[in-house]
Amino acid sequence: MESTTLRRRALAVGTATVAVGALAIAGLTGVASADPAATSAPPVSADSLSPGMLDALERDLGLDADAARSRIANEYRAAAVAAGLEKSLGASFAGARVSGAKAGLTVATTDASEAARITDAGARAEVVGNSLDRLEGVKKTLDKAALNKAPKNVPVWYVDVASNKVVVNAASTAAGQAFLKAAGVDSNLVTVAESAEQPRALADIRGGDAYYMNGSGRCSVGFSVTRGTQNGFATAGHCGRVGTTTNGVNQQAQGTFQGSTFPGRDIAWVATNANWTPRPLVNGYGRGDVTVAGSTASVVGASVCRSGSTT
Repeated sequence: MESTTLRRRALAVGTATVAVGALAIAGLTGVASADPAATSAPPVSADSLSPGMLDALERDLGLDADAARSRIANEYRAAAVAAGLEKSLGASFAGARVSGAKAGLTVATTDASEAARITDAGARAEVVGNSLDRLEGVKKTLDKAALNKAPKNVPVWYVDVASNKVVVNAASTAAGQAFLKAAGVDSNLVTVAESAEQPRALADIRGGDAYYMNGSGRCSVGFSVTRGTQNGFATAGHCGRVGTTTNGVNQQAQGTFQGSTFPGRDIAWVATNANWTPRPLVNGYGRGDVTVAGSTASVVGASVCRSGSTT
């Protein structure tokens, strides 16, 4: 279990990762689409969640049982309130996040006259200079620039709703500024943060069931997906390129990478053969499988659980 500090709309899916308050543990069937819109999950309660999730929340965030249950309930309510405010605030919506042990909700807007609407909904209002649409437009411009030539010394960029800017991690300020200039974005909307970290393809990829690429390296399934009549699964882009073949955890022929992006957006999907049937499940590794009954966009700061072959 880990508490996120950021919401990145372009997420790597090399792991089976779930926001606890958004996952409904119900006896429903179905799989995700390869290009899905978020689907509404049934309401959740702490009692309906996997015991392993509650245990992890208590252990990793230092909460007692009551506080863990309260946090989950608050996160779920926050996601629903934030979604409603995003719709009602329209162009002035500037993002939402939860913070603190009780997962208090903060919603930002560029229009001070909308602050009362936010507080009436039960959230803390924050008036900022940039809308979420504006910041995501900057990120999309950077994404497009990276497709032409991925910047070696600028591995990560994302919308940070807490600072109301796009954050670019770069080996040096100069490298970050050069990337912004080449992309043609307004540097006033971006914070360049120096970081020595670089994305690397590692052997221990956290996710669901293990699979093997070209009979050698190992990665993990994210979630099962369908694209039309084709079955498959989502995974991390660094695990393979288009055409890379996969074997399942049982070492039997499984499928082939159909789409892959890395670096930048670390995302890919694999089409599986007829011997593999997608199931709406996440491997609980000794604690029982977790059923996937829908998806909900999480608020920044929401609790996250991961399950994988090396987790």
